[in-house]
Amino acid sequence: GFGGVAVVSLLEAIGLEDCFWLSGALSVSLTIVAQELTNTVHPPGGATALIFSLLKSSHHEHLLFVFAPAFLGSVVMVATAVGMNNLAPARTYPQWWLPLKRALSPDSPTLDEDGLGSGMEGSSCVQLVWTQYFRKFAGAGGEPGPRPKFSETCFSFLGAFAGIAVLGLIETYLLWPFVNLRVLVPAFGAMSVLVFSTCKAPLAQPSNVILGNSIGGGVGVVVVSGMELLGLQHMV
Repeated sequence: GFGGVAVVSLLEAIGLEDCFWLSGALSVSLTIVAQELTNTVHPPGGATALIFSLLKSSHHEHLLFVFAPAFLGSVVMVATAVGMNNLAPARTYPQWWLPLKRALSPDSPTLDEDGLGSGMEGSSCVQLVWTQYFRKFAGAGGEPGPRPKFSETCFSFLGAFAGIAVLGLIETYLLWPFVNLRVLVPAFGAMSVLVFSTCKAPLAQPSNVILGNSIGGGVGVVVVSGMELLGLQHMV
C-alpha cells in the first residue's frame, strides 16, 4: 500500500500521473524491495500496490489507502485466520508473529504436531480443548526464513519492473487501442512477487502460474455468468 502511494504521489508531482505502466512497474518492484529488506515477502502486497496505481479514483486518498484497505484489511484477515485455522486440531496459526529469529531454550514451550500441548491431563476435556485452542494464538514457535541477499533483491526489483512494464506497454500501445483488451490487472502484482522474489517456491512454477491464473479467470467467468442467468447480477 505505502509503495503504491509513494510512487503515485511522486509521479503526480512531476506530471506523469497518467503513465500507468510506469507507476505500476515502480510500485510493484519497490514494494518487493521493501518486503525483502524487512523479510515480510507477501504476494498480495504487490497486488495492493498495483491496485492503487491503476485505480485513479483512489489516488486522492493517499495515506488513507495505506490504513484502509491495506493495513486494516490485513489485520481483519489475520484475526479471522487466527480464529478459524486454530479450530482444526492439525493446524496452528500463526507459525510466528514477527519476522525475527529468536533464541529458544530447551525448556521453551512448544505445541505437539496435532496442535495440542501436554500437562493438562487433569483438566476436563472441554477446558483442555479451549485452553489449547487459545494457546495456539501465541504461534507455533516457528522461525521465518533468512532475508534474501541484497544482490537477489536487486534482481527481484529488475524482474518485477520489467514484467509489469512490459504488460503495461503491451496494453497501452497494442491491445487496448486496437482490440480493447487488458492485461495489466492487480493479480499480476501478486504474481510478480511470486515469480521474482520467491522464484524457487512450488507456487511460482510455470504450471501453477499459467494454469492456476487461467483457472481463476475461468471460474470467475462461470460464476458471474451463472449469477446473471439466475437473475442475481445485482449481487456481482
